[in-house]
Amino acid sequence: MGSLGEVELERGNLDLAQQYLKDAEHRFKTLGALSGIAEVNYRLMQLEAKRGKPTLAQQHYEIAHQLFTQLGAKKDVEKIEKQWTQY
Repeated sequence: MGSLGEVELERGNLDLAQQYLKDAEHRFKTLGALSGIAEVNYRLMQLEAKRGKPTLAQQHYEIAHQLFTQLGAKKDVEKIEKQWTQY
């Protein structure tokens, strides 16, 4: 579901992308898959930024950043920090 959300996000189909990403987030939470939750929140950050909703984008950024940091995923932390500065 997360991959479908990414594809739709890239295509600009934001409503469909959000639907897929929220579904993926729910599934990852059910499984306790922190890396998946972090990645989905990163994509939701991008989505909300494209919609022009900086407060929601920041909420997703903070979740993704916290989880990637917790997981020790240094490259992912650097990636989202770099992208966040572009918004």
